[in-house]
Amino acid sequence: MLKVNIYEYDSPCGTLLLAVKRGKLCLCSWKGSKRTEAAMARLSKLLNVEFVFPEEKEKKPSSKTISLAIKQLNQYFSKRRKSFNVPYLEMGTEFQKKVWNNLKDVPYGKTTSYADIAKEIEEPEAIRAVANVCGDNALSLIIPCHRAIGSDGSLVGYAGGLPVKRFLIDMESTQQTLPFKDPVKRKAKPKSK
Repeated sequence: MLKVNIYEYDSPCGTLLLAVKRGKLCLCSWKGSKRTEAAMARLSKLLNVEFVFPEEKEKKPSSKTISLAIKQLNQYFSKRRKSFNVPYLEMGTEFQKKVWNNLKDVPYGKTTSYADIAKEIEEPEAIRAVANVCGDNALSLIIPCHRAIGSDGSLVGYAGGLPVKRFLIDMESTQQTLPFKDPVKRKAKPKSK
């Protein structure tokens, strides 16, 4: 099994974990997220790799692709880049790839709903499945899943957490902040006996 080093990129809203296999970015996801851990486990099996953290935090990027990703992330966070062209591996099912390809078409500064994506990929009943696929995205920002919101305008689900999602959408917006609803707080279901 090939060992793949993880590079940590400190963004203004959290740390992204970056990894490359065969010159292509295979991971760009938020440190400390359960979704990131699940994506790494899935990718580990699909790519036959073991993701490893170097003993010391690497000061220099370990590959040209990591260097390019860092350059483009720096440009994105300084509002000088609206999309990414770093080479990457998109590992998923045909359904996942349809959702991710649709997300790539959502313009910078705009949002879409999970329901709209489901309609656009001709799976109108698959709203929850679309939301799960967004959560399975191992290439945050590169495939802009943060631009997908609830049909009612609420911010829901994001591997980096809702404060990071709000930060990213607000940063991309020409407005100061977008009028999103706060997520609905659901009451815990009583445990059955």
